[in-house]
Amino acid sequence: MMLGKVAAMLGFSVHEHKEMRHELHQKFQAHMIAEGLSFGTKEEYMFRFGIFQQKEAEINEWNNKQDSFRLGHNMFSTMTPEEAKKMLGARLETADVEVAQLDDSNLADSVDWRTKGAVNPVKNQARCGSCWAFGATAVTEAAHFYATGTLLSLSEQEVVSCDHTSYGCNGGW
Repeated sequence: MMLGKVAAMLGFSVHEHKEMRHELHQKFQAHMIAEGLSFGTKEEYMFRFGIFQQKEAEINEWNNKQDSFRLGHNMFSTMTPEEAKKMLGARLETADVEVAQLDDSNLADSVDWRTKGAVNPVKNQARCGSCWAFGATAVTEAAHFYATGTLLSLSEQEVVSCDHTSYGCNGGW
């Protein structure tokens, strides 16, 4: 009863709230299908739905306050921060590195390399924490495009499989 009064004061009915929640459950179920997710218990489903619901609110907040880019759901939308970090496999560099300063006095305000044809579609490392390999191939693809005008799509898996010093799917540099 109290929820109904609060909802009415905020300008929407309990029915509208239930409809919005139903729509969010439908969106969550579509996300589960798209990502190939399945949860074995109602508790796990509700736990993951809660994370998804929080991500939905964050996405809507960002998308409503600016127009320069749009956020959307992805494979991380049902993961805890700890799960996402484990999957990404980030490792801290332990060696001392000398930092070079970039002279940014003559740079353009912005460049959209997508419109220049220099960026491949987004790739998916799945459950392998091989972001280091994706970063290495992306920068190589970009450098090749910049030098030749031809965009290549290189194999991250080849880099992961052949490199025994960057930890494969467990993160690396």
